[in-house]
Amino acid sequence: MGLAKIFFFSALSGLSFAVSYRTSGDASDVGFAFVLLNWLNQYGDSQIQALVTIASIVVTIIFIYGLSRFIRQIYDERRVGILTAILGFAGSFIILSSSQEQAYFIFLGIGLLVIGIIFTFLGSKRS
Repeated sequence: MGLAKIFFFSALSGLSFAVSYRTSGDASDVGFAFVLLNWLNQYGDSQIQALVTIASIVVTIIFIYGLSRFIRQIYDERRVGILTAILGFAGSFIILSSSQEQAYFIFLGIGLLVIGIIFTFLGSKRS
């Protein structure tokens, strides 16, 4: 089940990175979370600001722990794990960051995800 976790986490990381890349533009492109945090910072009292800061620290620690487990799983799987992580991340990032006029990038991203799924199934049968 290690390769499936690697593929799933890397695909979600690619989606997250692509969304953050797309929302880092003008003020009209900024996501809801950024607007909400900015609003809390401007209009919230000091207790709410402290609570948001503590929650952000806790979420960051949990993410760092999950990322370290992810890297350890990739190390356990060696080359197949690295290839699966790259295919999952690149496929989802390319799909989400391409525009509708660039259909060949969407097909490339889908192809990378399919190849990653194939490596996941073949690698899990190997172990």
